[in-house]
Amino acid sequence: GIANLDTLYDLVLVVGEALNRYRSICRQRRLLDYVELEEAALRLFDLEIPTDLQLFLDRKINHLLVDEFQDTSRSQWLLLQHLCSGWQADSGRTLFVVGDPKQSIYAFRKAEVSLFLEATKGLPLPGQDPFPLESLQLLANFRSHPRLVHWHNQIFAQTIMSAADDEADEVAHVSAEALVTPTPDQLSLSLFSSENQVDHPRKAEAEWLGQAVLQELEHLSEKEKIGILLFARTHLPLYLQGLQTAGVAVRVQEGAPLLVQREVLHLRQISHALVRPQDDLAWAALLRAPWSQLTLDRFVQVASQPEPSWLDKIKTFKEDLSIVGKIWQTMTKARQRMGRDGLAELVENVWVELDGPAAVASTSSTAGVANCRSYLDILAQAEQGLPEDTLVKAEMLLLNAYAPPDPGAAPSPVELMTVHRAKGLEFDVVFLPFLDWNPLSGGRLSQPPYLVERLPGSRGKHLIAMAPDRRREKTAGLYKLLRDIGNKKKLAEAKRLFYVAVTRARRSLYLSGVVGTRDGELSPQKDSPLRWLCNHHRLKLSEKQELIAENNDYLDLYFNPLVTPRIVHEKVGVHVLPEPLSFSPEPLPYSTLAPSQMVDWGQATGEHKEDPNARARGTVTHRLMEHLGHGRPLPEPVALVAVLLSEGVPDTEAKPLAREILKEVQLCLQEDFFNWLLKQDHPQSYSEWSLEDRPAADKIRTGTVDRVVFDGDRWWVVDYKTSRPLDGESVDSFLERESHLYRPQLHAYGEMVANYFKVDLRSVRTVLYFTALQRQVEVNSTY
Repeated sequence: GIANLDTLYDLVLVVGEALNRYRSICRQRRLLDYVELEEAALRLFDLEIPTDLQLFLDRKINHLLVDEFQDTSRSQWLLLQHLCSGWQADSGRTLFVVGDPKQSIYAFRKAEVSLFLEATKGLPLPGQDPFPLESLQLLANFRSHPRLVHWHNQIFAQTIMSAADDEADEVAHVSAEALVTPTPDQLSLSLFSSENQVDHPRKAEAEWLGQAVLQELEHLSEKEKIGILLFARTHLPLYLQGLQTAGVAVRVQEGAPLLVQREVLHLRQISHALVRPQDDLAWAALLRAPWSQLTLDRFVQVASQPEPSWLDKIKTFKEDLSIVGKIWQTMTKARQRMGRDGLAELVENVWVELDGPAAVASTSSTAGVANCRSYLDILAQAEQGLPEDTLVKAEMLLLNAYAPPDPGAAPSPVELMTVHRAKGLEFDVVFLPFLDWNPLSGGRLSQPPYLVERLPGSRGKHLIAMAPDRRREKTAGLYKLLRDIGNKKKLAEAKRLFYVAVTRARRSLYLSGVVGTRDGELSPQKDSPLRWLCNHHRLKLSEKQELIAENNDYLDLYFNPLVTPRIVHEKVGVHVLPEPLSFSPEPLPYSTLAPSQMVDWGQATGEHKEDPNARARGTVTHRLMEHLGHGRPLPEPVALVAVLLSEGVPDTEAKPLAREILKEVQLCLQEDFFNWLLKQDHPQSYSEWSLEDRPAADKIRTGTVDRVVFDGDRWWVVDYKTSRPLDGESVDSFLERESHLYRPQLHAYGEMVANYFKVDLRSVRTVLYFTALQRQVEVNSTY
């Protein structure tokens, strides 16, 4: 719609201004990011007159080799075309590209697998024929056991990658041939459900994972490795707990976020207390850190001091308690060096003087110490000269930092990582849990404010659409289209990600996940790898609660497999905690109110019940009014019919209803007030105008006004109505009833306009305009 276009224009302007400012800052600091580096390289080749560098490259480069070509981005594709510009098939120059489109999993880095498929027809070159490329397919598999390869070929060729859709960036599977000697192997699927008295199926899967890895370790040969691969880190803490419970040492690559590690949270408070002395939480946290060991009773004593700030409370207690005095002395010494020494150095000095490394090692082993060292490295990396600037940058870096591998687990042959990180690696044994992962699940931004997608078959052209305004009940067809295109591409990449995961295994592959059940039938997560497997193998649940498959030659199946209980070797002392503090939820600071909610629908006529197309009539008429308000002509009847059909009007009724609506609007255009209302020379005018105000401290009012006009003296607030008198009802009675019904709504609109333009409410005139009668009724604000 027009409003979405206006919002899109605003977005382009804001992004353009932000980009200009960002580039200005980069120029001032003599910096160049990766995107700008690519753009600079492309600009070098866009010059009409070749530069010396272009001529040098053209003379020196005769052979090009591009590895991992399936992960090529559009910018890299254009750069490759420029480098090969002018090459001829018989010139002796060669281009060699290597890649596997089934392993293209880096769309978040702008990789487009469609470029690989396009390259099979040759490399397009500007102003000449494509540079020919001969396709060679390597079918030999020198990694995996024959049983695994046969299973790969079956599930991907027959189900997951069958009937590839080019427009969704899907790729067809090419079967491989195993050329390794068969060895004892495992290929199994273990599903966990709330059936059979399993209360927490995810926890049961995590416990099984720990026991299964432990069992594999007992049979693992020297130099063999086990890989635990995850599609996402969603349940990482639970899986780590299961492995820890089983006593399995595991090397975690980019595991849990560094910010959630307990020792890092405490070390971070030293930084905050040094840089921001007014931060009471930071000073209070210093007393409960692992290296302080202040008891709760003593902590309460410090908290009970009359001083308003925690810094002053600790200063008062420094003589009475030795540990508090040591904290005060150490922090005071560090604060005196603020601005002279780097923040990382000061924080580390405080930590070491308070015996922090030993305290962390005793509670969190070497993993905790490594986490603290990583945080200190981030502080050093973020150093800006000014402590506050350093802290702000460190906080930003910390958001994307992960805990380093545990040094104590370095000798372990077990590694845990994401599938993306495992690409290019291989393991003798692979565990692939969380098969019920849904690649289309919400995430942090399930409905982004705008979408950009490459149009299928357009050779790189893109479409952009804005998300629908929450204040407007209008469909955003283009946004939905782009979202559907994006979801199809996400699913296609998820299939390739699953392919990468299962092909990391050399001899054994353990698959597991959580499955729902409904009326005794399996109900796997939609769009998940587990759903693909269930569809291929046609998995069912027997009356004995056992997994059975109608199409299965290779997979061992288990349903809620038993987990060996952990033996407790020592008693754990009971620590009685104090009574928890009571908390009561705070009410929301405001409530949202729409003027349309002020209408007493109990007094309405029930027109929508009598006329099933009344809502569609109103929606389409309002769109036409908005169209006319922007100075555009009426559309053709065929376009109106299409809109009515999209609103759910039956085929047989859409055409006559379209003629009726057009005739009604044309009659309005012949009426003087309506004609004046749509004039384009008003000092100010708005159509379908969304606005908000705050009538009270605890209320936000939001709504959309059909038409607002300022004639130089007064403000006219007009609300279009497509309702009609009831059978036997006089026009005067109808107008009186409608005016009474919508008076609160019109009054609210008038207040919002007056508040927005900061004018007297008496200068605002509120009007109902009835399109079926071509009449306006001014509604006063007394009710």
